[in-house]
Amino acid sequence: MRPLLSIVVPSNNRTELLEEAINSIISDPGWGLDCELCISDNSKSDETGMLIQTTYASASGIIYRRTLDAPSLDENVNMAVSIANGEYVWIFGDDDLISPGFLRYFINYLRTHAPDIIVLNSRSFQDGEIVEDCRLVLDGPKRYDADNNNPFLADFGGYLTYVGGIAIRKVLWQRYFRPQMFGTFFAHIDVVCRAKQGHVAHYLSRPGIDMRLHFQTWTSKHFEI
Repeated sequence: MRPLLSIVVPSNNRTELLEEAINSIISDPGWGLDCELCISDNSKSDETGMLIQTTYASASGIIYRRTLDAPSLDENVNMAVSIANGEYVWIFGDDDLISPGFLRYFINYLRTHAPDIIVLNSRSFQDGEIVEDCRLVLDGPKRYDADNNNPFLADFGGYLTYVGGIAIRKVLWQRYFRPQMFGTFFAHIDVVCRAKQGHVAHYLSRPGIDMRLHFQTWTSKHFEI
């Protein structure tokens, strides 16, 4: 049976952090309700693959693919989505953690409201301590109708650089993803902005992700980008 939600993780050379991310997801009370975890690993070493094989081989609902044919972040994100079976895909950072208890709430929200695109709030942590309770200070939940595009972009244009804050129907990702965006680090923004035109987006103010500070993949490329 097709799951409602696939949590998709593009991973690269962060085995220890990825293990923390996996454990935060599969230990959440909502795990196993109607979801799966899909990991696309484009690391050059075998360390992550060995972790999956030795620690999670018997765990149900975890899909792993070694993805050396998708070397860039954008390609790896797209590959993680492509191996997903869910109606929705939630792109999740390999260095982040799910906020405790959020998964059950999110799955129930998807069942009840059936949005096309969802922007998920997050909070920030460093050295195991929460340092920012809410990264998006907007009341919610909020709904942006199919033609309500300018307010959506005004509210989330900057935040959407954070790929972990996005969930979307898989069919929309497949329709709007463009390979010519490979190498930009922000192909996901292109997908969301193009998919929003003609589709309904929701925002959930309850933080769903604990984002690890100072580990963004594109930080070293900030000036170039």
